[in-house]
Amino acid sequence: MKVYLDNSVVSALGRDDTPQESTSLPAVLQAFDAGTLDLCTSKVTGDEIEKYKGDKKRFVEFIYRLLKKVPYVESQKLLGINVYVDRYTCINSPMIEDHPIWARLRAIGLDEIDAHHVMLAIKAGCAVFLKCDRRLLNRASHIEQEFKIRIIRPSDLVQEISTP
Repeated sequence: MKVYLDNSVVSALGRDDTPQESTSLPAVLQAFDAGTLDLCTSKVTGDEIEKYKGDKKRFVEFIYRLLKKVPYVESQKLLGINVYVDRYTCINSPMIEDHPIWARLRAIGLDEIDAHHVMLAIKAGCAVFLKCDRRLLNRASHIEQEFKIRIIRPSDLVQEISTP
């Protein structure tokens, strides 16, 4: 099963900063070692990690480097720039096209970064998106119905894979 790790999960692995999920994370890694799970993340996670401060940043970076990366896709594309110039003014207006999956996720209520993470997981064919914080989990059922990707906590995944 292909599983995308959100930044909150990568952070929890490196910093142990999510106590309610910490006990589940070793089981996720054991399933990865056993070949039951195919864990991946993206450049978006790397960009978020770059902003970290503190002594545990290097542990999070280490975990990030060990994970496979899904192909990166821009959430928006610059199509061109309209320019109007006259004697008194110059107006530039960009023509930007949103990726349709990203735009739909934004319409569902995800912020830009969460929408980008989920879009990359969908495009990479991930069956599961692991997340520790509640922002995305509150919209999980809506996303699951529309995009056929399950958004769950690591503890939920561990419970599923350990139940015969």
